[in-house]
Amino acid sequence: MADEDKKTYKIGGRTFYQVPLVAGQQQWLYLALSGIVLGGLTHEDMLTLLYGRATELTAILLIEQGRTQAEKVRGGREQVKELEDWLGATVQVSDLTPVLRDFFDSGQLPALMGSVAETVVQTLKLDRSTQPTLTS
Repeated sequence: MADEDKKTYKIGGRTFYQVPLVAGQQQWLYLALSGIVLGGLTHEDMLTLLYGRATELTAILLIEQGRTQAEKVRGGREQVKELEDWLGATVQVSDLTPVLRDFFDSGQLPALMGSVAETVVQTLKLDRSTQPTLTS
């Protein structure tokens, strides 16, 4: 892994990093996004969809400083859920935006999800000036 592939984030007083996904993370991400019909969604629909799952997606992507990627994956889905719950109780969705933006900008999603992911990337491209709006 090249250093330029590693992104570091300070979130809720803790330090995390993101690197290219390994198989375990890819499987979790695929399951988190599978079954979602993405074709025909507007840019705002996509933002609402992703921000509705921001804590889950971010918990899959992030690795806490001091832990290895292998330790994260060996820790299993339970540890991902613990991080998801912590994020949901500690930070705002806007604090997670850089993590999601960096992941979508990395180009990893198309390789994982195929043509469905290309629709996400082309439709969404997480515009840096766009603020999410959540509707009930």
